[in-house]
Amino acid sequence: MKPNPRSIEMMNRLEFVNLAFQEGYLSFLPVVDEGIDLILYREKGSGRRSDLRLVQMKSRWSLNKKYSGRDIWMAFREGDQWYLVRHDDLEKLCDKLGIVKSSKSWAETGAYSRGKMGKALRDEMAAFAFPEPMAAKSN
Repeated sequence: MKPNPRSIEMMNRLEFVNLAFQEGYLSFLPVVDEGIDLILYREKGSGRRSDLRLVQMKSRWSLNKKYSGRDIWMAFREGDQWYLVRHDDLEKLCDKLGIVKSSKSWAETGAYSRGKMGKALRDEMAAFAFPEPMAAKSN
């Protein structure tokens, strides 16, 4: 049986939650969804401070003005790689690369998404790979 879109969304969420758990995060589902699909929380300890992330899960990279200025993190995958990035940081990165803001969909609806990132964006997004690559953890 081929999974439907809701089943795929659920499988992706479970996979992401599993990765987050391996990184020491607890995950919580909001009772009401107002743009936040998942809440990640990691306690203090091991030389780090507490970490709270309000996460919007997406099937691909995307921006939406309704998430701007709300400290929302975007979680999405491309191929086997997951990414976790603040929406506003992704928006700034896209501005730097000159993508999104000149698009018709951004101008008319305040939203933009693509199935795959271009090479320049993918190179920049390496810093937001999730979980963080082992080489970065040892630095």
